[in-house]
Amino acid sequence: MFQIIILSRARTATIVCQEETLVGTLAYDDYQATLAKLYERQYNDKINLFERIDAFRHWRRNHISALFLQLEEVKIQRKKIVIRQGEISNYIYFIKTGEIEVTNFLSLQC
Repeated sequence: MFQIIILSRARTATIVCQEETLVGTLAYDDYQATLAKLYERQYNDKINLFERIDAFRHWRRNHISALFLQLEEVKIQRKKIVIRQGEISNYIYFIKTGEIEVTNFLSLQC
Protein backbone atom coordinates (compact mmCIF):
# COMPACT_ATOMS: atom_id res chain seq x y z
CA MET A 1 0.00 0.00 0.00
CA PHE A 2 1.26 3.46 -0.91
CA GLN A 3 0.83 6.57 1.16
CA ILE A 4 1.39 9.85 -0.59
CA ILE A 5 3.12 12.85 0.89
CA ILE A 6 3.06 15.86 -1.40
CA LEU A 7 5.97 18.18 -0.70
CA SER A 8 5.07 21.43 -2.39
CA ARG A 9 5.39 23.69 0.65
CA ALA A 10 7.22 23.96 3.95
CA ARG A 11 6.45 20.96 6.12
CA THR A 12 4.99 21.26 9.58
CA ALA A 13 6.61 18.00 10.72
CA THR A 14 9.72 15.92 10.21
CA ILE A 15 9.51 12.50 8.60
CA VAL A 16 11.81 9.81 10.04
CA CYS A 17 11.85 6.21 8.82
CA GLN A 18 11.36 3.80 11.72
CA GLU A 19 12.76 0.90 9.70
CA GLU A 20 14.37 0.38 6.32
CA THR A 21 11.84 1.88 3.94
CA LEU A 22 11.47 1.75 0.19
CA VAL A 23 10.03 4.94 -1.25
CA GLY A 24 9.18 6.11 -4.72
CA THR A 25 9.80 9.72 -5.57
CA LEU A 26 8.29 11.93 -8.22
CA ALA A 27 9.18 15.56 -8.72
CA TYR A 28 6.27 17.84 -7.89
CA ASP A 29 6.33 19.41 -11.37
CA ASP A 30 6.19 15.94 -12.96
CA TYR A 31 3.30 15.03 -10.65
CA GLN A 32 1.40 18.16 -11.74
CA ALA A 33 2.15 17.49 -15.43
CA THR A 34 0.92 13.91 -15.09
CA LEU A 35 -2.30 15.08 -13.45
CA ALA A 36 -2.80 17.68 -16.19
CA LYS A 37 -2.46 14.98 -18.88
CA LEU A 38 -4.92 12.75 -17.01
CA TYR A 39 -7.48 15.55 -16.71
CA GLU A 40 -7.02 16.45 -20.37
CA ARG A 41 -7.60 12.83 -21.39
CA GLN A 42 -10.76 12.68 -19.24
CA TYR A 43 -11.91 15.99 -20.75
CA ASN A 44 -11.39 14.71 -24.30
CA ASP A 45 -13.13 11.41 -23.49
CA LYS A 46 -16.22 13.32 -22.34
CA ILE A 47 -16.16 15.62 -25.37
CA ASN A 48 -15.84 12.59 -27.65
CA LEU A 49 -18.80 10.93 -25.95
CA PHE A 50 -21.03 13.87 -26.79
CA GLU A 51 -19.65 14.23 -30.31
CA ARG A 52 -20.81 10.66 -31.04
CA ILE A 53 -24.41 11.56 -30.15
CA ASP A 54 -26.35 12.74 -33.21
CA ALA A 55 -28.10 15.54 -31.30
CA PHE A 56 -24.74 17.14 -30.44
CA ARG A 57 -22.76 16.59 -33.64
CA HIS A 58 -23.40 20.12 -34.86
CA TRP A 59 -22.45 21.71 -31.51
CA ARG A 60 -19.14 23.52 -31.09
CA ARG A 61 -16.61 21.95 -28.72
CA ASN A 62 -16.85 24.87 -26.28
CA HIS A 63 -20.64 24.43 -26.09
CA ILE A 64 -20.26 20.71 -25.49
CA SER A 65 -17.63 21.50 -22.87
CA ALA A 66 -20.03 23.81 -21.05
CA LEU A 67 -22.64 21.05 -21.05
CA PHE A 68 -20.43 18.28 -19.77
CA LEU A 69 -18.98 20.43 -17.01
CA GLN A 70 -22.40 19.89 -15.46
CA LEU A 71 -22.29 16.15 -16.19
CA GLU A 72 -21.89 13.83 -13.23
CA GLU A 73 -20.75 10.30 -13.98
CA VAL A 74 -22.66 7.74 -11.95
CA LYS A 75 -21.98 4.01 -11.86
CA ILE A 76 -25.25 2.08 -11.70
CA GLN A 77 -25.20 -1.49 -10.48
CA ARG A 78 -26.47 -4.38 -12.60
CA LYS A 79 -30.25 -4.93 -12.39
CA LYS A 80 -30.83 -1.59 -10.63
CA ILE A 81 -33.85 0.32 -11.89
CA VAL A 82 -32.78 3.74 -13.15
CA ILE A 83 -36.30 5.13 -13.53
CA ARG A 84 -39.73 3.54 -13.46
CA GLN A 85 -42.38 3.95 -16.10
CA GLY A 86 -44.66 6.84 -15.16
CA GLU A 87 -42.07 8.63 -12.99
CA ILE A 88 -40.89 12.11 -13.86
CA SER A 89 -37.12 12.41 -14.17
CA ASN A 90 -35.06 15.50 -13.55
CA TYR A 91 -32.17 14.01 -15.51
CA ILE A 92 -31.12 13.16 -19.04
CA TYR A 93 -29.12 9.94 -19.17
CA PHE A 94 -26.16 9.42 -21.49
CA ILE A 95 -24.84 5.87 -21.60
CA LYS A 96 -21.05 5.88 -21.78
CA THR A 97 -20.52 2.14 -21.34
CA GLY A 98 -22.73 -0.78 -20.50
CA GLU A 99 -26.13 -1.93 -21.64
CA ILE A 100 -29.66 -1.10 -20.56
CA GLU A 101 -33.04 -2.65 -21.17
CA VAL A 102 -36.01 -0.40 -21.85
CA THR A 103 -39.38 -1.93 -20.98
CA ASN A 104 -42.85 -0.54 -21.58
CA PHE A 105 -45.80 -2.11 -19.83
CA LEU A 106 -49.07 -1.64 -21.69
CA SER A 107 -52.44 -1.58 -20.04
CA LEU A 108 -55.02 -3.28 -22.25
CA GLN A 109 -58.71 -2.82 -21.65
CA CYS A 110 -61.05 -5.37 -23.15
